[in-house]
Amino acid sequence: GGNALEQDIICQILMRHELWGYESSLPRVGHPDLPARYQLQRWLQSSPFSLALIDAAQYIKNHLSEQEYFYLKIGKHRWEIKRREVEVKVLVPFVQQLNRQLNQLLIRVGWSTVAINQAIYTGELMSLGALTRWLRQKLPNAIIIDQRRGMGLHYPLTLGLASLPLYPSILNLVH
Repeated sequence: GGNALEQDIICQILMRHELWGYESSLPRVGHPDLPARYQLQRWLQSSPFSLALIDAAQYIKNHLSEQEYFYLKIGKHRWEIKRREVEVKVLVPFVQQLNRQLNQLLIRVGWSTVAINQAIYTGELMSLGALTRWLRQKLPNAIIIDQRRGMGLHYPLTLGLASLPLYPSILNLVH
């Protein structure tokens, strides 16, 4: 998720006016689009300039909740980036796609959001306020546990459970 979010920041914010020779199709914001994302990642790792774009996107992502504006300069390129712009163009589509995915999973397993009484989150993306607000709204009866802080004995279990939706055949065995 973190890499995809950085790519979306690059595509929607930093590359909005100029593609700098990138010739493949850009991934749809907020969507997995793995072939397009793999192509983009190869391009992003191909030059010092594109590596600097990754660093800029990481900076924006990591400081999004702290600053209203970002001023970036890479070589002759300059950007004034507003937090609200990143939220609207990148975070909102990301959260909408995450919501659709969770809805599909809940429908498949026959659960409702109000029946979930506990949720554990982990990873750097959850430091983004939009994601934690969405999770609290989506799961109104759940106790939300921030596993990023503890990183204790249950951390490997948490990571395994978080990746469970990636393996639908395992989910089918649980029924």
